[in-house]
Formats: sequence, C-alpha cells, structure tokens
Amino acid sequence: MDGITFQLDKELSYEDGTLFVACLDDTGLSGITFGIHRDILKKKCIFFSDLFDLSHPGAPLFGTKTNCPLLIPSMIALKDFRYLLRFWYNELTSGQEALPETWIAILQAAVPLIAEETAKRAVRQLDAFKSSQFAPALKLHLASTCEIEKWIPDAFRALLVVPISEEDADLLGVYVLHVITTTKEKILRARSLAAFSIPAYVRPVVPEICHGRLGSDCEARWTAEWWHGTAKMLMHPDTPMSIGDLFKKLDMGIHISGMCQPCLHSTVDALLAKTELRSCEERIILKALDRVKELCTGNQRTKPVAKSHMEHLAKSFPAMTPSQSPSPTATS
Repeated sequence: MDGITFQLDKELSYEDGTLFVACLDDTGLSGITFGIHRDILKKKCIFFSDLFDLSHPGAPLFGTKTNCPLLIPSMIALKDFRYLLRFWYNELTSGQEALPETWIAILQAAVPLIAEETAKRAVRQLDAFKSSQFAPALKLHLASTCEIEKWIPDAFRALLVVPISEEDADLLGVYVLHVITTTKEKILRARSLAAFSIPAYVRPVVPEICHGRLGSDCEARWTAEWWHGTAKMLMHPDTPMSIGDLFKKLDMGIHISGMCQPCLHSTVDALLAKTELRSCEERIILKALDRVKELCTGNQRTKPVAKSHMEHLAKSFPAMTPSQSPSPTATS
C-alpha cells in the first residue's frame, strides 16, 4: 500500500471497532477508512466470512491499523459501500430509505460481497418503486450485473416503447442495445405490413340481411375506417397501438358508423381467425427476450469474488480472535 494515503471516516467509524477496512477513490491513490466490527462483516456477508476463515496466522496485520486497512474489492464504489454500512448499522434516514438510489447502491455493494439477505432486501425495496422512479435501462443493467433475472422481461419490454438516451446506451452495452434497436425495427415492419394490408371485407353468410347495396356500402365503410382509424393507430409516431392490442379491441367488439352489424361481425370474425397476425409482435419480442436473457445472465462484470481470490487475500490477512466488545445492533 505504499504511496496510498488513507483518511478515517469519523461518521462511519466506531470507538469499539475491531477492524479497519478501506475503499479507494477513483484515483486509486487515496482511500477512506472505516473502523467497524469484524463480527458484523462476518455475519452479514459470505465474502468476509470466508476470508476470515481462510486467514493465516503470522500474516501482516492488515485491518488492525488505520494506515494499514483491509481493502474492499475494487468493483465496489465508495458511495455504495457507505450506504451498505449505514444499512447494516441501522443508520439510514427515512429520506434515504425513500430513494431508489439508496437501494441501488446497497444492492451493488451487497452482490459482490455475497451479502445475500441484504441483496434480497434491496431487491424487495426496489420492486416497490414505480417505473418512473426506476428507469428500465438501469433496471436491465442491474438485472445483468447483479443477477436478478426476474427483472429482465419487464425492463426489456419497457425499453421497446421509450427513447434510448446516450446514458441508457452506455448502461445497456452494445449487444443488448443492438437487440433492442433491431427488435423495434422488426415490430415497426410488422405494424406497417398490418396497417397497409387492409383485411378483406367478408360478406355475411346470408348476404340479403345486409342493408347496403349487396354489401358495397359496408365494404366502403370498412375500408375507410381501416385507413383513417386503425392504420393511423398502428403507425402513430408517439403512441402506436400494438397489433396485440388491436386484436384485444376487436375481441371486445367495435362499432363502425354506416356498416351493418352482420357485415361487421363476419369481417371481424375473419380477421380474428388470423392467429399468426395476432401473435406476430409477441413472437418477435419473445425471441429477442431469449437473446437478452442470454446476454444478461452471461455477464461476468460483477460476479462475486472467486474463492481463489479470497485465498490470495487471506494470505496477507491475519487470523484474529473476534472481539468480545459489544457491537451496535445491525440489520440483515
């Protein structure tokens, strides 16, 4: 640790602390040290529990002095570790607990340290936030880096209907971004094809019951309604209707001014029978979703620290007898 300067965080250091741990800042030349309790770290996360169990007698006394602390794994940001400690020591304010940023920070620190109960709590808290408070790009990013597969479908579907910002693109990565953009293009092509392919007018089984001139008036009304109503809704630039939603609307029943009910029913029934058209968008989305799941679950960026790495750390970490001094009450 030659050349690295450490400053004690007095707010998150305790007089009866038995272990000094530190996070480096972005420069890697200085860090913040926290005087905390070995027992709490051992209880809360598998990383430290295994590290302490693997410690070797006679190793350098890392963690016993403020200027010779035990370094937290580098993938954990200083801000995130601070929030994690505040949660473990019951020192989160009500204002902090109400913000998704707090639980995102806790989650990002808990996962690489294999603090499983803490990560589960953070996920439950984040599940309670509305999509407007928890952006889908960030949700999908965390689903990948923190291995929360259940978040992937909703986040992916949300990203198909919102603009992608530069910040979103950076979070998503080039491969997931490519899947999203190509899926949007495929959906647009499917809607365009549906919008510009007017479903055929179908006469009722008994043509005589149509009040028009052998159905010509009804056919004209059907064509006009499709061009001026349905096609516009499918191709709306801001809030387009999906093909699936169009079929749901047809299922509930529609009225077209000037078109008799027998002609309307026979024509709509023929359209509803086109199951391939009804499900075309969903098939596109599900195929793309499988690819996104594959990409996200294969992400290795913040997987928990490997045991071999912990063994390497343990060689330079002393075996210590857990302190008998009382520790502050901590949360899961």
